Amino acid sequence: MAALLLRYSLHIICALIAFFIVPVLSGKFISEVTGVKSKNYLVFFILGYAMLWSVVEVVSITVTLLKLPFTVDAIVTCLIMLAAAVTGCIYLIRDKEEAFDVKGIFKNYTKADVIALVIFAAAFFIFLYMQETTLFVDQDDSRFIVNGLDILKSNHILATDPNTGGEITRRYHDFGKDLVSQWSSFLALSSKVTGIYLTVFAHMVYPVIAYILLMAIYDRILVILAKERENARPADRFLILTLLVGLYWFGNYSVYNSETFTVIRIWQGKATLSGAGIILMIWVFLLLYEDSENLKAYLILLLADLSLCLMSGMGVVIAAMLIGVFALCSAVYKKNIKMLLIPLLICVPNIVLMALSNFYKIRMFLG
Repeated sequence: MAALLLRYSLHIICALIAFFIVPVLSGKFISEVTGVKSKNYLVFFILGYAMLWSVVEVVSITVTLLKLPFTVDAIVTCLIMLAAAVTGCIYLIRDKEEAFDVKGIFKNYTKADVIALVIFAAAFFIFLYMQETTLFVDQDDSRFIVNGLDILKSNHILATDPNTGGEITRRYHDFGKDLVSQWSSFLALSSKVTGIYLTVFAHMVYPVIAYILLMAIYDRILVILAKERENARPADRFLILTLLVGLYWFGNYSVYNSETFTVIRIWQGKATLSGAGIILMIWVFLLLYEDSENLKAYLILLLADLSLCLMSGMGVVIAAMLIGVFALCSAVYKKNIKMLLIPLLICVPNIVLMALSNFYKIRMFLG
C-alpha cells in the first residue's frame, strides 16, 4: 500500500512539474525573448503551452518523416523545454522582487473582488466534477488514444493502423491528417514523461490542465478588453468567467457545439482546438494589436499557429484563415503594411503542412 501511494505521488509530482512549473518557466523565457514584458504568471502559463505544443508539432513531424524512434522525439522535446525552463528560471531569479511578490497580486483586491473570486472558484470546481463524471468515449478513441498507446508500444509514430491493428496501408485514409497534426504524439509524450497510463492521462488528468489553461486565456482576454474602462474591477472579470462556466454547464445540448466538445471531449485534439485553440489565437491577436511595433512579438503568433496545427488537421486551415483576416484588418486599420506581410509569412508552415498532407495522401493512394 505504501509503495502504491509513493508511486501515485511520484506521478502527481511529475505531472505538476511537467505541466505547470515547466510551462510557466518556459513562458517567462518566451516573454523575455519576444519583448512582452509581462509580470503575470497566467501569461507565462499560456505562452509556455504555446511553446510546448509548437515544439511537439515540429519535432514529432520531423521524427515521423525520418522514421526515428519515438524516444528521440521525447528526448529532444524534453531537452528543448528544459532549456527554456532553466533560462526562464534565471530571468525570474533576476526579477525576484517582482516575481515572488505573491501578496502584491491581491493587494488591490476589495472584499467584492475576493467574493467574486470565491464564487468563480466554486463554479469552476463544479465544472471539473461535471467533466470527470460525463466521460465520453467514441470511435475517436482509436484515432488519438489507440494511436498514442501504439506509439508507446512500438516506439514509432504512425506505425500501426489503429482501426485494424495491422500495418498502415493505403486504406488508412487519415494518414495525411495524422502526419501533420501530431496530437497523439503529445498524449504519448505526456504519458511517457509523467508515468501515468495514457488513457488515464487523456481522460482524467489532461482535462483539468486544459480547463485551467482555458480559463487563464479568457481571463487575459478580459483584462485586455477592460483596459478602456476606468472603473473596471477584478470582480467584473470573475463574474464574467463564472457566467462563462455556467454556459458550459448547460451547453451540452448538441454534439456539434463548442460546449459539448469542451465538456466531454477535451482530450481530443479538435476539441482542444474548438475550446482553447481559437481563443488562444484571439488573445495573441489582441496582444499584437496593442503592441504592433514590437516585431519580436510575432514569434508568439507563430507559436500559436503551430499549436493549432498540432491540435487538428482542421487547425492548419483555421489558423491560416484567422491569421489572414487579422493581418488584413489590422494592416488597414493601423495603416501599417508590416502588419500584413509578417502574419502572411507566418502562414508559410501551414502551406507546407497542407502540401505535405496531400502529398502523402496521394502516395498512400498509389501504394
